[in-house]
Amino acid sequence: MLKTHVTTQRQGLPPVLPIVLYNGSDRWTVQQDIYGMVQPEPPAFFRVYQPHLRYYLIDEGRYTAEELGRRQTPLNGVFGIENAVGSRAALQRAVDRIVAIIQNDPHKERTDAIITRWLKRHLQWLGAGVNLEQFNSLVEDRDMLAENLENWAKKERQEGR
Repeated sequence: MLKTHVTTQRQGLPPVLPIVLYNGSDRWTVQQDIYGMVQPEPPAFFRVYQPHLRYYLIDEGRYTAEELGRRQTPLNGVFGIENAVGSRAALQRAVDRIVAIIQNDPHKERTDAIITRWLKRHLQWLGAGVNLEQFNSLVEDRDMLAENLENWAKKERQEGR
């Protein structure tokens, strides 16, 4: 921000909120301040120079499916997509849900762009093998995504997966 002159040293920098979004099968057990990870504890004269950085933890596994279903936030929509990997129909329902969440978001264009970018990466990671080059908006291209997911499901069935 300083290099691009969005702000100056005199104006200062905006606050930073570090967030860890965790969706592993085990519960998160790591310290939430990196200072707690420094071992052995440094001598007293050296402690003041050790970094402190707390982060806000969102551990997906700590929420029940019912809790996630009640919250209509983009992040909960993302969780729904991550949890729907076993079935094309479940994935489509999750996509429909997140589209509805995005459409009700006051910053829908920005939210759509962020989640669309994430979904493209997520589908690549799943090995979906779907063509997403023309896919630019989850809200606008939902039907194209549905068709690609259907083709993916047919291919998976033919290959016996």
